[in-house]
Amino acid sequence: MGTKEKIMLWIKAIRAPFFSATIMSAIIAGALAYSEGRFSWLYLFGAIFVIAGSNTGINLINDYFDHKSGNDEVNKYHGPFSGGSRVIQDKLIKPRSILIVGISSFIIVTLIGLYFVIFINLHLLWFGLAAVLLGYFYTAAPLRLAYRGLGEILVFLKAGPLAVCGTYLLFTGTITLEALLISIPQGLLLTAILFINLPTIIIG
Repeated sequence: MGTKEKIMLWIKAIRAPFFSATIMSAIIAGALAYSEGRFSWLYLFGAIFVIAGSNTGINLINDYFDHKSGNDEVNKYHGPFSGGSRVIQDKLIKPRSILIVGISSFIIVTLIGLYFVIFINLHLLWFGLAAVLLGYFYTAAPLRLAYRGLGEILVFLKAGPLAVCGTYLLFTGTITLEALLISIPQGLLLTAILFINLPTIIIG
């Protein structure tokens, strides 16, 4: 397999096309900060990188633990929007490699986040911790939160209030009611993506 093929395979594994929706959390917060004259390109690109990196870790860890539990193996209705990336099931990437890269993504994101925590705002720590822990334990043991009926709620919180308000805090050093309110539609949008596969399941 050539370099280009390997890159495309990992793009499939991390489900990169969906990042166009998740990074909107940073753009929305940046737009609000810009309207208030408190915008920074450095902070925007930093937030986008952190959100994309966090989602890389979440998607890979999710694939790994859904494989370990056998959940993805028994999924008869998998498609572009459900059943994971299928790179493990199709034996394209080893489960251990998926786990290692997933954890590495979280470590890199954490290090970048610590820079912002130390030099910009200490309160960003709580947003970062919540994002990493909720992302990791989305399907990882012992919590396996998504298996307890909390998947949609967690996606709403992470993509909405956590990501938007956290990014806005980075820009402005505060959180306002307006920032919280504009985070709600973004959270609902990402939550709705989880339901795209429902018609397929019903028809199947």
